[in-house]
Amino acid sequence: MDFIADNRDKLGVLHEKIREIGVARLRVADLLPPPEGITIGELADEFLSYIERTTAKSRYQSSFSPSTVSKYRRNLNRFLEWLPLKRATLAHEINESTLRAFHEYLVAQGSASRRISPIGADRAVTPIQTLFTWASDAGRRSKGAVDGLRPLRFTKSKNPYGDVKSLTTEELDAIRPHCSAEVWAIVTTTAELGLRISETLFLRVSDVDLEAGFVSVRPHQDRRLKSASSVRDLPVSKTLKPVLKAAVAAAGTREHLWSDEWRAKGPSESADAWRAGYHRLGTQWENACKKAGVKGTLHSLRHTFGARLADAGVPPRDIASMLGHSSVSTTERYWRTRFDRDRKLAVLRILEQSEGAPTVPPLRAKKGGRSTMPTQPEKRGAPRTAQRKAS
Repeated sequence: MDFIADNRDKLGVLHEKIREIGVARLRVADLLPPPEGITIGELADEFLSYIERTTAKSRYQSSFSPSTVSKYRRNLNRFLEWLPLKRATLAHEINESTLRAFHEYLVAQGSASRRISPIGADRAVTPIQTLFTWASDAGRRSKGAVDGLRPLRFTKSKNPYGDVKSLTTEELDAIRPHCSAEVWAIVTTTAELGLRISETLFLRVSDVDLEAGFVSVRPHQDRRLKSASSVRDLPVSKTLKPVLKAAVAAAGTREHLWSDEWRAKGPSESADAWRAGYHRLGTQWENACKKAGVKGTLHSLRHTFGARLADAGVPPRDIASMLGHSSVSTTERYWRTRFDRDRKLAVLRILEQSEGAPTVPPLRAKKGGRSTMPTQPEKRGAPRTAQRKAS
């Protein structure tokens, strides 16, 4: 009776909660007092509003295209639903251990349903890291940095394809018979110019100058570029010229180079419409790769262009300019891949050349299990010191 008397007010609140939402839908967060400080749900809403305003004002994406905003919103909502207290969790209670637990949950869920890979789980964690980096930066958050918050570090999974996955000429030739004419034209344009797939799909007829031999990548009303460094003029190769000539002729009076099947028709279209066209192209590409027995994505075509330039000895800064990279450090991975391959080939040549050479004697094992360097065979005759004394 003393317990009831002491907690009459709390029991009354609990009784009202049960009557209001029912026992089956009662959550732990409903029984707790309101948290002090900013919650992760409030911070996420403020962050999403910020990146939406940033994207709307800029001619470039500033790393937040409409598609990126949609992905960030989806992954942040997934994270909020995963947390024990949902949106009511305090932002200060989230740390690196929380990110690792969420990543392990996504990987386990993906291995069961086969709908998300470890790399996809990495991408789902990225919006949370970006959120905390923004919240701890007083220059970006209009209300100032949140006291006590700091950027979260997270070690991402290793890419199963290595640093970059490029396609060889033989692999592209194997894929070609399984693609339609327009899909193959899009593939060739992307691989020969090193464009992002969004840059390829939103090319206009006016961007192609076959007489001068250049293709211009510029922001338009219905296309934002990733950054200012994405603006560039790219030379047209001999392989690409007939492909673009046929595409321009097929476009006729149409403004865009490719049919409307592959992209959203204008800036008023939602990100879902853009993803629908992109996924339609991606599905055809994946089916063609499976039939050809080749592993690769649409973005591998861009890597193919960068890898070819690195193999030709083009400096990283020039490769960055042609790919539209904001930082040369992003481009250096093509050189790392090239050097790793060259080292392996050099070792292979040495092994092939040393087939007739004498082999290195094996290590001699001791009684204790350790190995020692092989000893020189003993020479016959008296030692040198003995020979000197005899003389």
